[in-house]
Amino acid sequence: MQYELHINDLEFRIPLGITMEERKIPRVVLIQLQLIFMDLPSACFDDSIDSLFCYDKLGQFWQQTIINKHFQTIEYLGKVLWDSLITIMPQGTKAKLVIIKHQPPTQVPMKSVSAIFSQKGEFL
Repeated sequence: MQYELHINDLEFRIPLGITMEERKIPRVVLIQLQLIFMDLPSACFDDSIDSLFCYDKLGQFWQQTIINKHFQTIEYLGKVLWDSLITIMPQGTKAKLVIIKHQPPTQVPMKSVSAIFSQKGEFL
């Protein structure tokens, strides 16, 4: 049996943009994360929050990781979040991380733009 955890639309407001002017207004960034675990978490058997990969703790961890930082690109933001994620992921877990910037200031109207990170060769 395979176990997956999906985190959908984790929202941060981040000073994000190429220019200093753009970074003055925090941008809405949504995070989507898919984790595939090698084994069922113990919480499936003992119903204990201490026996699982806690999505709320991950959100708080990421918030602390990016607080008081400015980012020019979603690619750099994604790499910072990815690098922090792999330090706390259980061994053998596979992940796909999507960073979505809403309403980027573009010449042609665009609702969002995203960058996707995953282990090499996975999720293709």
